[in-house]
Amino acid sequence: MAAKATVDGGPGGGGGGAAWPAPASAHRDLHVILDAVPIPIFFKDAAGVYRGCNRAFEEYIGRPRSEIVGRTVHELAPSDLAEVYHAADLALLREHGVQTYESQVRYADGSRRDVLFNKATFPGPAGEVAGLVGTILDVTDRKAAEARLQHQAFHDALTGLPNRALFMDRLGLALAAARRGPARVALVYLDLDRFKMVNDTLGHHAGDRLLQEVGRRLAAAVRDSDTMARMGGDEFCAIVPDVVDGAEAAAVAHRLAAALRPVVELQGHDLHVTASVGVALHPTDGEDPHTLLRCADAAMYQAKESGPNAVRLFSPGQRDDRRLDFESKLHGAVERGELTLHYQPQTHLATSRLVGFEALLRWNHPTLGQVMPDRIIPVAEESGLVLPIGAWVLREACRQAAAWQRGGRNLRVAVNVSARQLERGDFPDLVRETLRETGLEPALLEVELTESVAMREESIARMASLRDTGVRIAIDDFGTGYSSLSCLRRMPVEALKIDRSFVREVEDGSPLLEPIIRLAHGLGLRVVAEGVETHRQLRRLHELGCDLAQGYALGGPMPASLVEARLAAGP
Repeated sequence: MAAKATVDGGPGGGGGGAAWPAPASAHRDLHVILDAVPIPIFFKDAAGVYRGCNRAFEEYIGRPRSEIVGRTVHELAPSDLAEVYHAADLALLREHGVQTYESQVRYADGSRRDVLFNKATFPGPAGEVAGLVGTILDVTDRKAAEARLQHQAFHDALTGLPNRALFMDRLGLALAAARRGPARVALVYLDLDRFKMVNDTLGHHAGDRLLQEVGRRLAAAVRDSDTMARMGGDEFCAIVPDVVDGAEAAAVAHRLAAALRPVVELQGHDLHVTASVGVALHPTDGEDPHTLLRCADAAMYQAKESGPNAVRLFSPGQRDDRRLDFESKLHGAVERGELTLHYQPQTHLATSRLVGFEALLRWNHPTLGQVMPDRIIPVAEESGLVLPIGAWVLREACRQAAAWQRGGRNLRVAVNVSARQLERGDFPDLVRETLRETGLEPALLEVELTESVAMREESIARMASLRDTGVRIAIDDFGTGYSSLSCLRRMPVEALKIDRSFVREVEDGSPLLEPIIRLAHGLGLRVVAEGVETHRQLRRLHELGCDLAQGYALGGPMPASLVEARLAAGP
């Protein structure tokens, strides 16, 4: 293993002492063995002084052993990293045991490598702590791959813009911030006019190039504080916070439409691009992301009916025709094979172990593109389509989890169940029959219900029937309903999923999260935090004793094929 880059800072801690213990036979054997190990290994005394290392350590940091042994980390590493290493060593020597943490090594050219340290203390002759031994694992490539996967999960592959999943999350954040102040949030929905003609006449490659150019222009036309996303197909949407009124929101919409006017040269053709633009305002047109998006969508279709390049603000009454058309398209989606499931990981916080997934519905329509649950479920519930769609989701999720189970991976799958589904008296029978058909162990299925659904007397009886089968039950979006302590004690549930609104506030010291977790644990329930977006939130949730976490910080929803690839790649 040849050393390649020299480092001006070595990892770990401290300095001073002999190169290796006296060359007794046992020590020589140990020396030979350690030098044969390809993993960098070092050890230090209780004063933090390097006492030895193996050849892999020398080669990794680009320094000979003679320059390492007898020195402190402050002599070898840049000051910022030296302080990290030194503090970690002091904590380990004080608390004993083992220690794992991520840090970096800086090379002489100024670049840095991400590394994982694993350290443990060792005793001296009298049982005192004599020092520590450590190993280094380079995780730079792994972290880069994770970053690429993270970006792919939340950004459109064609344009590089945020995708619908990331857009909806940022919209929720923008609305939460707006509720604390007087400013409004505008949602601007754009659909390209006659885009299908470009695909039909010039081909899909030309259509893709046009979408890339449109995405570039729209992204350049919004402020840094705005979010421009591709929602699917030829539809784009912008979140515009801090607008005063409808007139200002309309001005933003006209500016975005104007950004598309310059001619686009494509395969020898001069294309004049226009868009139909709909605008909805928070809180006037809707107070939650899903309602606001539906209103902007309805306004966009009203604009399209007015002719090319039109801009329309939402007004009541625009929903009805669009709703009927959407419902008509949704009929038969199961039979046509247009539905699919994506799976979002759930991770055990104390061990960082993957324990399962939540199954999330997607509808791949030939003209609407990929439609998300927030648009599907309200229409499905009102029309009664939630029953066949819900049965398909249950069956498909169990089928996939059973496939993982047969492959030796006991990963739990969580399925959302609506009030309409649970109202049917035969729902527990449907679950049992699905488990029998797919061969899934009942304990690997978790049914998620909202508080309002779970509180009903008939729901409690049916939940008890499911629990007796071995199926797990969780309360979804906990904290947004009205369940009382006495009602919670009667519910045959095993887990509470804390609503994402509480998770967003955890970094600001939310006073509600800790008592909710204590309450749940007092009732013998697991606690799952959803919508976890940052590593700071993860750390705080772990400190508060939260059991499981789910969110973009750990992984976004992904198709089963990508899940398989990530499982095959290992932890």
